[in-house]
Amino acid sequence: MSAVDQRIKQHLREKEAAFGLAPVRSLRPPTARLEPVQLPPPLAAGRTLRVGSNLLIAVGLLILIYVVGYQGYYYWLENSTPSNVVLAGAPTTTYLSASGLATATPAPVNAADQPTTVAQAAAATPTPIAVASNFPLSPLNSAAPAAPAAPAVTSRVRRVAAPSIALDASVIDVGWHASKDKKSGAEIMIWDVAEFAAGHHQGSANPGQVGNIVLSGHDDWKGEVFKNLEHLKPGDEITVYNEEGTAYLYVVTQMERVREENVPLEERIRNAEYMNQTADQTLTLITCWPYKVDTHRLIVIAKPYDVIRQTTAFKTNSPAGPNLR
Repeated sequence: MSAVDQRIKQHLREKEAAFGLAPVRSLRPPTARLEPVQLPPPLAAGRTLRVGSNLLIAVGLLILIYVVGYQGYYYWLENSTPSNVVLAGAPTTTYLSASGLATATPAPVNAADQPTTVAQAAAATPTPIAVASNFPLSPLNSAAPAAPAAPAVTSRVRRVAAPSIALDASVIDVGWHASKDKKSGAEIMIWDVAEFAAGHHQGSANPGQVGNIVLSGHDDWKGEVFKNLEHLKPGDEITVYNEEGTAYLYVVTQMERVREENVPLEERIRNAEYMNQTADQTLTLITCWPYKVDTHRLIVIAKPYDVIRQTTAFKTNSPAGPNLR
């Protein structure tokens, strides 16, 4: 200890003694004690961010599973559903071209098997081709805008019923409007589609006439009148009623599924032959397929009951016989 420190210490002792104070033991300041630091709890914003991130990941996984499952289901449905189902022994249908000449019954399953005469005839026709597409019901008529006239009978279809699929819908007349094909730019005629009812196409036959009665309807919106059409099968009964309430009974003889989306205009025109007039009495029902996807057109062809019952191979699907309710 230096002399200065000793003098200071001695001086302090004297002061302590003079004032009666406790002796000073050390000149060094006391050592500070370090207390544990309490960290603040996690911020609420951070917790919210983590929860939100986890929720978004979960939603993304669910969407991915849904999309993959959805596409897989309809891929399976398209490839497992037969595109053509025919009632054994039923008479074949002869379709008429725009000029009224008979053409072969279309077989739309394989495009390579299709005749080229329809496309050639359409190319030679100076008037616009009457197809019908866009959504709702795409091109389903290869005739010129003035379709072949059916025999003069004024009584149109006003109701259609099919008990096997619980179908019972009113029917109104529908026409068409002009448009242009998005890919080719060709001028086309697009069929209108009835809302909350089935549509009886102008230019198609009336009940009791020789020719093709064409009815179309939505399958997945604005009434969904033809939602269950895909569940029909050959042998099922369909009844149409005219303005006077007279019932005409038909039997399903054929069901076709033809692709309508992402196909050339020529293929859509071939599909449209199902709306042409026929050389016999025919009823044709048309809607989109599959439900909520609508890449194809479902076409149901039926013949009069009196004609079908004469076919030895025919057996009605109705155990009680014809249903004319």
